[in-house]
Amino acid sequence: MVVAVDDLMSRYTPPVASHRYKIRFIPVVQRDATEEQIETLCNYDSSIHIDPDVRLKPHILRMSNYCWCDRDHIARINSKILSPDFVVEITIKPWDPSDLRNQQYTKADLKLPAVHEDEEGNCYFRQQGSVVCYSLQDVIQNTKREVHDHYTQQIEKLKEELFPGVQLQGLNLTS
Repeated sequence: MVVAVDDLMSRYTPPVASHRYKIRFIPVVQRDATEEQIETLCNYDSSIHIDPDVRLKPHILRMSNYCWCDRDHIARINSKILSPDFVVEITIKPWDPSDLRNQQYTKADLKLPAVHEDEEGNCYFRQQGSVVCYSLQDVIQNTKREVHDHYTQQIEKLKEELFPGVQLQGLNLTS
């Protein structure tokens, strides 16, 4: 699963760097589970069922054929060896313009968040509890607004430094 998510993130334009997301496996716990069962689930090690040499084989991705790990999992199910269920939690970390690893995504002093397109050229943004697909025009408009807001704030700071306490009515330096 981790290999598949890493592969997916590498196919965005620009690729989503591995420090920008986190993958966690959360065990599914039955309501009536004992403390011992919960402890066993939380410490589950999938490698105990797989030959160490086989485990190092490369995975087959983006193919209609099953990977060795899928075939191995099916064989375990057929042998009545069931693996516990997990929810895969993928967290996209908040944009951090001060993180030096993000410098490849930013230009000049403007530290706007990176915009990543999927393989079909779509951009998705989290907005008010949902995920919205933005058009290229939407992305352009949002970027223009963010650039305008950024430089308007800088201009206001400079006006205050140059003319402290003076109301500059009618003086529009942002046009």
